[in-house]
Amino acid sequence: MSEEKNRDFSGTAYYNYITELLDQMELEIEECNRIPLSSKIVIQDHILLEYIDEIRKKMPEEFKKAQQIKSEEKKILEDAFEKREQIMETVKSKINEMTDDTQIFRQAELKAEAIVEQAKKNAAEITKSAYEYIDRSMGEFSEQLQTYLRTVEEGRIKIKETIDKLKEI
Repeated sequence: MSEEKNRDFSGTAYYNYITELLDQMELEIEECNRIPLSSKIVIQDHILLEYIDEIRKKMPEEFKKAQQIKSEEKKILEDAFEKREQIMETVKSKINEMTDDTQIFRQAELKAEAIVEQAKKNAAEITKSAYEYIDRSMGEFSEQLQTYLRTVEEGRIKIKETIDKLKEI
């Protein structure tokens, strides 16, 4: 056993070495003294313990890491579930923000529509007022024109009368 202690083990070499150790353990067991009238054997415990220690010493680091991970499995799962919950909370928060943003956008749209509607009403009122002003102004102008026209007609009549009087002379 001691001659194998300094060997580097990985893959097939490790498998072969463990198989060799198990074969040696089996040979030790087969060569042990038997208790008469039973299937039990007598073996010195230090022999088996040496084999077990040797196997543990040569166990690849990956096995040790796997065992460590297995022993930490509960913590890893708890961390994973906690991380999942955090992600879910973040997603819910983002959805709520997007919903809030959508509601704010919709409120802004409604307000904009109301402003546009009010602007149309104001524009229509201003246009109506402008046409009413123009109509009044044109009416006043029309009255002034009619007054001027009457004055002109009266002046023409006087001129015709004066012409007619001058014709008589």
